[in-house]
Amino acid sequence: FPPFKYKKSILIDGSFSDSLPIDIARELFPNDKIIAVNLETDCKINYKHYTLLHMLNYSINLQLQEMAKSSQKSADLVIIPLVREGKWDFKHMRKIIKEGRIAAQKALPDVRKLLAKKKEGVIVNG
Repeated sequence: FPPFKYKKSILIDGSFSDSLPIDIARELFPNDKIIAVNLETDCKINYKHYTLLHMLNYSINLQLQEMAKSSQKSADLVIIPLVREGKWDFKHMRKIIKEGRIAAQKALPDVRKLLAKKKEGVIVNG
């Protein structure tokens, strides 16, 4: 979501500060199982077309990736779709959604096991 001004503040998408808010989900639903979908993919930088803007983008993505890796440890199940495009690349949104569906389908056996009984720390890569 694009930033917008509200009263004396500028509001931005919450994923800039917490892209995988499992701690908040645990607070809100302490007795429930938490299934997370981590869209933070491995950061890669193209050194051929390297600019200051690319470096800034890379730095932000790397920070979000590391925060998500740390957060996902407290989920009961983590689904990681195979997203080659950036999650903010809206021209590829249909492909990103398709990869999410594929990863969710692949994770269904683990989701069923988790719902049947508590299962800790499962990570399913798309």
